[in-house]
Amino acid sequence: MSVPKHTMRSLEINRLMRLLLDEESGQAFLEYVLVLCFVAIICIGSLQAMGEAAKNPLKLFVENLSKPSHP
Repeated sequence: MSVPKHTMRSLEINRLMRLLLDEESGQAFLEYVLVLCFVAIICIGSLQAMGEAAKNPLKLFVENLSKPSHP
């Protein structure tokens, strides 16, 4: 009897998550991920709060990235 691939992957992911959460290194990894998510939420929220004031400089920055540089 064979086990479907998606079930095997799910079992492997569950085993990996248990391993990460059981060890101290897994706890540190999880803390880093949570801090990164928190920082991303703060950045997105502050950009939304600034609205149009942030839109124009960011738009110019992206446009300048797409322009070829002149030698």
